[in-house]
Amino acid sequence: MRAIASIFVALLLTTTIAMAQQPRAIFKSIYEGDKDRANELIDKITGSRNYSTPEVTLLARALMYCMFESDNHFKIESGYSLYVENYAKILKNIEEIEKILKEGDISYEQVVRDIENLSFEAAKSINTEEVFRRYYDLARISNHAKLEEIYLCVQRSAYENLRRARTEQACLDFIAEFPNSEFCLEVEALRADIRYDQARYSDDEAELVRFIEEFSTYKYVKTIEDRLMNVRLSAAKQSRDIALLREFVELYPNYSEMRTLKREMAKLEYPTIEDTKEALEAFRQYYPGAEQEGEVKSRIRVFNIIEQCDIREIFSYILSNGYDRNYPRLHRAIAEKFGYIILTEDIREVSLVRFVDESGRIGYLSLDGSVRVSPRYELRVYSDMDLPCQVSGNIFEMLKKRGASTSNNVKPEIAVVSIDGKYGVINSSGQESISPQYHNIALLDNEIVCVCPGSAPEGVDYVCDIYNYNGLILEQNVHIIAENYFNWDAKWFEGYRGAEFKDDYDPWVKELYFGSEYQCSISGGLHFLTPNYRWFKMDEDSRLYYIARNGVLESIPYQSYDIRIIYDDVILAYHGTYDERHAIDLSSGRRVDNTRQFRDMYPISEELIRVQFSSDNKYGFVAKSMNVMINARYDDAYDFSCGTAAVMLNGKGYLIDKRGNIASDEYDKIAPIEGCKGLYAVMRDGKCGIINSCNDIVVEIKYMPKRSTSSYRGDDLHGIVCKAGVVEWDGGEKTPIYTRK
Repeated sequence: MRAIASIFVALLLTTTIAMAQQPRAIFKSIYEGDKDRANELIDKITGSRNYSTPEVTLLARALMYCMFESDNHFKIESGYSLYVENYAKILKNIEEIEKILKEGDISYEQVVRDIENLSFEAAKSINTEEVFRRYYDLARISNHAKLEEIYLCVQRSAYENLRRARTEQACLDFIAEFPNSEFCLEVEALRADIRYDQARYSDDEAELVRFIEEFSTYKYVKTIEDRLMNVRLSAAKQSRDIALLREFVELYPNYSEMRTLKREMAKLEYPTIEDTKEALEAFRQYYPGAEQEGEVKSRIRVFNIIEQCDIREIFSYILSNGYDRNYPRLHRAIAEKFGYIILTEDIREVSLVRFVDESGRIGYLSLDGSVRVSPRYELRVYSDMDLPCQVSGNIFEMLKKRGASTSNNVKPEIAVVSIDGKYGVINSSGQESISPQYHNIALLDNEIVCVCPGSAPEGVDYVCDIYNYNGLILEQNVHIIAENYFNWDAKWFEGYRGAEFKDDYDPWVKELYFGSEYQCSISGGLHFLTPNYRWFKMDEDSRLYYIARNGVLESIPYQSYDIRIIYDDVILAYHGTYDERHAIDLSSGRRVDNTRQFRDMYPISEELIRVQFSSDNKYGFVAKSMNVMINARYDDAYDFSCGTAAVMLNGKGYLIDKRGNIASDEYDKIAPIEGCKGLYAVMRDGKCGIINSCNDIVVEIKYMPKRSTSSYRGDDLHGIVCKAGVVEWDGGEKTPIYTRK
């Protein structure tokens, strides 16, 4: 028995020694390159129940996988990964493992170094970010000897990938993950390049600003700055916002096309600037050399003239510039300083300017601003005498073109005046050539007919004194029957082939002869048509005819007496047969082209003709050529005065300029005040007031108008009448449009 026991112990000892020798043999086989032998030994050991250090075989398998397998992924995932997964166990038994390996002249450090080197080489051979990241995660667990180098490989592979991806987010992610990487500068440069490629084609102002702020030292930042400048300029131009354009000028004072830009800005801003001297001065300073500079200077001059209020200079301005929209302000300056309300419609046509003072008396100013005729006459409205004479209010004006030429070719200039209801005449020297003593007065082409006191008030049989334009009496106590006698005015043809009228059997009909040559029989006499033409009817002929001062006789194919002078010798006449109005040029006898499109036309005002279109009954404005000058069609419209016209559009009232631009606030109603150049009555919320052509409030909008019963328009505003500079409102309240300061 003892012998058997001894044998068993000996066998067990031999087996133990053999088992201890086998791990050393495994590593020896591995390093000798005998893969099969190493596998056989590993299988034998792992199948034994008596082996107490399995970590050695795991280490051996890991080394074998890294050394003998050709698949680099396998070397990492099965080789190095096996080592890492058992790293904790290996460390726990490190002393036993080192003892076992040392007995075979193999060190643990060598085995680990080989596993790490072989697997790392495998990772570098694959050379992908994914593999390096996986490998790095394993290396950190096992405290890889080349951990920093592996981490660098991770960074390098990530950097190469982001270069291929070329996205800003990839760059940001890299910098966030590897803030201390040696590649960060290159990544930042790449990010700048990426953003630059986006920004240089971008129209997003915010994106461009961010680029400049973040990459202020970028080599091409100037390109983006220029891009931002152009984007801002384009946006400002498209918006037509002066504030944005001015902001651009402040941001880019050295913009190469600044001069051109400011010209464009000036065109845009000029119509919107506040109508004050200060605003105009600021405009001129901001836009030196602008094409509007001449007009700006002129407007500033107006404000200077208003401040100085020199009547001579005011008249000089009007004579040079006409009645522009500044006239109401100039007029107001005269009224506030001197108390004069100018009544003359156009000082360019007169030698003396008529005015009314604060007491309501009429006087006359010379064009140098001095008082030629002190205010002592009455303000009156002319009463028609039913004679072929000048019947409008201009008989009270000292017109330069009134009257026939005398032998020395000097045209006498006269004006009718009135005191205590009696009429007389003054000349351009301010002297009374006919003292105010007559009941009524009529200015013919060459003579003055003065109705003596005591004549029939209805004018059936006037007893008259007749004067020439120099105030020399020609006849006294001449009896004149209205609507009959003086319509036979052969003197109108004076000097032309002995023109004369001869009696017919009917006292209303006379025969016209030029010399001995019979021309025609005229029924009812000659009637004023234009300064160069008279109209008349032939006996038993329904058509109208007209005759020129030079004796040319023509017929008008129209039957209505409703004749209107449009401009010069162009008239508007009604054709009863066709129920149409047509414009006729008397000088040619032909109908003016393109006027059939109009239902109605009105006398020209400031080179524009107000028309009513036949197609929609809307109103508009055309030139003498009949071309439409303002495209808008208005519900109602009035003639131009001082560069503006009152219109109604879509139920609201406005002033417009000659381009059709709205030049005022919005009102419920608007209409010009007759006889007050450049003044308009307006209504808002049921209350009325007065504005001028500059949209200045002249009379506060707070009054109720007097009701007008004569207005064909049925418009409340027609009850707003200005007489001698005073408006009377509902209830009798009176408001002067201007108050003397």
